[in-house]
Amino acid sequence: MTQSHVSAGNEQMAAGQALFERYEKERDKRLKKDGLAQYANFREQELRNLAKDPWVDYNDPRITNPPLKDGDSIKFLITGAGLNGLHYAGRLIEAGFSSKDIVLVDVAGGFGGTW
Repeated sequence: MTQSHVSAGNEQMAAGQALFERYEKERDKRLKKDGLAQYANFREQELRNLAKDPWVDYNDPRITNPPLKDGDSIKFLITGAGLNGLHYAGRLIEAGFSSKDIVLVDVAGGFGGTW
């Protein structure tokens, strides 16, 4: 190996290290010292209502008696019933799976997400 190869290799390592340090510096700007304490806990009583869907009638039997029960057997549980969840379920049906083997769950009261 020639001196120029060694020199080029050292330059590449130095450039890689400089890039790594630059990304580390940017990451540190975004990290807060509070850690997880910076986030709101929506399980606390005073914030619990913020997680409720304003368009849902929580007395509706479909809400109080959901279609999925303990012990039910399904093949796919899709979390999120927005555009991607609906699309994924459709692709599974196209692939030959029964719609009865697919359950979509969402924090919102209906399908479709925010679009």
